[in-house]
Amino acid sequence: MHEMAIAVSLYDQVCRAVEAEGEIRVEEVEVRVGDLQLVVPEAFEAAWDAVCQGTGLEGSRLKIVEVPPRARCRGCDEEFRPEVDFYLCPQCGEADVDILEGREIILSSLTAERVEG
Repeated sequence: MHEMAIAVSLYDQVCRAVEAEGEIRVEEVEVRVGDLQLVVPEAFEAAWDAVCQGTGLEGSRLKIVEVPPRARCRGCDEEFRPEVDFYLCPQCGEADVDILEGREIILSSLTAERVEG
């Protein structure tokens, strides 16, 4: 289950992002996940909850924004949406493409509230 490894890495990234902010409560973590990563959203959310349990991020929501794949053919410059493991250009039939989107896992935003006390 690679979702656990992704959740651990995301947890570390979020902790680094908020450590200089003082006492804050993270309410939501938004992450863009490319469909080519084959992440199962339910498994990723369960892994996130497990990683955050007993920490300052416990109770934070994980918002997953799925990013469909986009490719450009190197032969004819056609842009298209490939399917997983099927990268033939619909224009010229070549399989020599650059993947433009769909492989990313990006922390895109945090919603947090300063804790007074």
